[in-house]
Amino acid sequence: MLEREAFVRLQRTAGLLMDELATELKPFGLTATHFNVLRILRGAREGGLNLGEIAARMIRREPDMTRLIERMAKRGWVTRERGENDRRQVRVRISGAGETLLGQVDPVVARFEKQRLKCLPAADLAELIRMLDTLRER
Repeated sequence: MLEREAFVRLQRTAGLLMDELATELKPFGLTATHFNVLRILRGAREGGLNLGEIAARMIRREPDMTRLIERMAKRGWVTRERGENDRRQVRVRISGAGETLLGQVDPVVARFEKQRLKCLPAADLAELIRMLDTLRER
């Protein structure tokens, strides 16, 4: 069955790439999830995001966003601020230390992505992106 074969290969490839990315991030004390959150918050700029907004933008679903952000705050990578009107709302922003860390990690990740995907010509990469977008839209 072609669908099953494609599905298994997609999962194996994603798993392999994420494992390799984890190896690249480990010297910085980061996981792929930490890296994803920091990139999301950097993109949000000074306004930051609440936990639900971060969760909606994650590459992979994180079951306990509150604890993840708490651990990242303890490391000094993010700041949290409770809402004035609703204390249950927490606004999260990337800290200066988080920005500095991303500045160190970005070139390493860019090199990894380029090295890992160099076997595919640009036209194939564009087609792969199109096909993956189609899968997610369904």
